[in-house]
Amino acid sequence: MSPLRNIWLLCLVAGFLIPALSYAQVMNTEVEAEIDLQSKDRFIRIKGFATNKTDINRSLRYELSVIKTDSASGNRSKNQQQGRFVIGPQEKRSLSETTINAGQNDRTIIFLLLYEGDRVIGQDRIVLNGFEGEDELEPLVIEREELTKQPSEQAVPKEKQNDGVTLRGVVVEDTKTKPGSDFYQMFYSSYLANNVNGERIIRVVEKLAMGRSTKIQIWAEQDLIFEFFVNPREEYLKQMSEQAIFRVRRYFQTLKARQNQQQKY
Repeated sequence: MSPLRNIWLLCLVAGFLIPALSYAQVMNTEVEAEIDLQSKDRFIRIKGFATNKTDINRSLRYELSVIKTDSASGNRSKNQQQGRFVIGPQEKRSLSETTINAGQNDRTIIFLLLYEGDRVIGQDRIVLNGFEGEDELEPLVIEREELTKQPSEQAVPKEKQNDGVTLRGVVVEDTKTKPGSDFYQMFYSSYLANNVNGERIIRVVEKLAMGRSTKIQIWAEQDLIFEFFVNPREEYLKQMSEQAIFRVRRYFQTLKARQNQQQKY
């Protein structure tokens, strides 16, 4: 084979590989898809989430597919849910939910795809093969899409998973006035609605400021995330609640990225 032909073949292969590599690198970097599983008896609840890691609104479309193969008959069934949604900056949104009855050896494949136009920008994939055992009845995950895993999420031996208890999604109130309490209620409702579920305890603290005024501070353990002077107007408190949720979500995103970066080294 001539050198010229070899060069031509290398260029052709590179032309296919470079777009594919670029595609893999952008997957889940701007908006991340996540499948959450919860089991009870022989039922598995499947929920799909999208997390916007950017500082702009995104108009997207999702598809949640569940493909189940009966271990006895070999029959295959498919359930698909889809819809459009708008997700705000640093927001985590619940997209869809379904429940399946999985047998001891049934094989189930779950896909979640996020589209921006015709382009897939987020995906998650889980393969289940029935349950772990009759006592625990935990769904046995035999494969999860590696593309969505961060270093901290790699498989951990079962004996290490039970070494300690991690509190997530805890918000503590320390307010002194009715406007401060009203803000806390708005903030906490938004915190739950956005599925923030942070791994650090969030404290909403109201302190005395100049004169008779007070100010609200949002803390994540020892880190001050956001603060503002209290104004009793409902619209103002609502705006501050939205800004506080944005700052908290961005804080946890930055914290996660920093932890992943440290683990790489």
